[in-house]
Amino acid sequence: MKNRLLFISLFTLACSMMACEKNDDGQQLTIVKGSGDISDEIDAFRMLLGDPLNNSTGVNGGRREINWDGVADDLVGQPLPSRLFNPTGPNAPVGMQRGLAYISGGAFQVSNVNFSNINEHAGSELVPYSGSKVFANISANDWEIEFEVPGQQVGAAVRGFGAVFTDVDLENSVSLEFFNQNESLGKYFVPTRTDDHPFSFFGLHIKKGGKITRVLVSHPAKISDGRIDVSNGGTDDLLALDDFFYDEPVAR
Repeated sequence: MKNRLLFISLFTLACSMMACEKNDDGQQLTIVKGSGDISDEIDAFRMLLGDPLNNSTGVNGGRREINWDGVADDLVGQPLPSRLFNPTGPNAPVGMQRGLAYISGGAFQVSNVNFSNINEHAGSELVPYSGSKVFANISANDWEIEFEVPGQQVGAAVRGFGAVFTDVDLENSVSLEFFNQNESLGKYFVPTRTDDHPFSFFGLHIKKGGKITRVLVSHPAKISDGRIDVSNGGTDDLLALDDFFYDEPVAR
């Protein structure tokens, strides 16, 4: 059975992670996760984030989405700037100012050949969920997503973040840990793929009073190592990501 919406109090979650002292405000977390046909989970998470889908700066409310097909063709297969989706300056394209940056080392790339040019074993597994391009950090196991005010290099926070993952094969192998500054809001494992579909989704939304300033993504294998994925009979769980979803970043 596919996982649907799980409404879990922060008190219950935090106690299991030895952070019970953080729960006096009655904060609530909503987790949306699933694998296989994840369209219902994505729609449910969009509803939590709210409308409209923002494409300009200086707005209040609503949500942001990143589809890697928005990356220019001349950047495909090349190291990506960390603020590709939040450039600043007088000539910065407003449509790319979405308030998201990725950091913490490694090489971030977008591929339109499922990273088969880097790892010949990956082409049949690391497929896009939407469009024809996928995203990965090809040379690091741990890296972070941070939020900024769209169009400004000003630290920001969101109340929800979710992402599509391609080809999570092993239980408890790929995780997201959410932070408010240096305070962990919990570490969660992404569901494994199904036999029929390679896609998984995980999203977390804080109902009231909470902030997410960064997200740590962790996975056990690196595409650049050239090893064979579990789906092809190997021992490594290779990973790519597609669409990102988050509400409008607000200055901390």
